[in-house]
Amino acid sequence: MARLFLRLARFPVLWHVLALGLAGAGMVWLLVRVDALYLASNHPVSHAAGQLAFSAARIEAHYAEMQAAGTLHLYAASQRLDFGLIAAIALVAVLLGSLLARLGGPGSRGWRAGWAAAVLGVAGAGMDAVENLLSFVMLSNPQVIPQALAVAYSGFAAAKFVLLVLALLAALASLVVGAVERVAGAWRPR
Repeated sequence: MARLFLRLARFPVLWHVLALGLAGAGMVWLLVRVDALYLASNHPVSHAAGQLAFSAARIEAHYAEMQAAGTLHLYAASQRLDFGLIAAIALVAVLLGSLLARLGGPGSRGWRAGWAAAVLGVAGAGMDAVENLLSFVMLSNPQVIPQALAVAYSGFAAAKFVLLVLALLAALASLVVGAVERVAGAWRPR
């Protein structure tokens, strides 16, 4: 990932911004569709509440409610489509982090914060992918979910949320610190 980050930081700015815009638009497009499927599934609680249940009995009850309504297949479809959203989130994290890193320049604090935003975003997306895989294990037998599996599923979801919040904070830090470094003249493009 370090090589990709360095290459992106040398990419022409306009193309970099366009790539980020396209990736962001794709991410939003996928998010809208995942949310629509999730809502159509009539899942009884929000995404976050369902993912952070930490309880096999509660997750079984949610699945049973959707099974009774005949919408559990829509929930499973939202989980499948979520893999595309996860990839888009990782791509946006790398593109945004590398674009923001350019403000401060190579080796600067802004650069390091941009790198951190990219790494944390990709790590958060990775946690989301594992969480999704565990949801498919639970969906394979939705009436009997081991408590350890429910805890692992919710643990990966919690890690995802923490990492993505940290990625956003690092991106904000990269923007602020990089802009200050640029204005202060700590780094000048050659």
